[in-house]
Amino acid sequence: MDYRQITIRAEVIIEEGKIEEYEKLILQMSGVVAANEPNTMNYKFFLNRDATKCIVWETYANSDSVFAHMNGVASQKILPKISSVSKISRIEVYG
Repeated sequence: MDYRQITIRAEVIIEEGKIEEYEKLILQMSGVVAANEPNTMNYKFFLNRDATKCIVWETYANSDSVFAHMNGVASQKILPKISSVSKISRIEVYG
């Protein structure tokens, strides 16, 4: 295990009637992260059965990678749109 890795787990509540938009945006976000952030090791979204909540699981190589993600295109351009249709109810950071 590399102890420099940072893992983030966020619980998100999706606004009623906004699941299709949320899903579209997280697919866009995932694609941009995959294409532009090589030190993002894990970036996954898990919806509950009725698509009202989502767990976001992210792992970064180190703290510099977290800052690169926060300042990257995906977080600056797409995350505000995601935040307009959902709200983080809990966030945990490990590492």
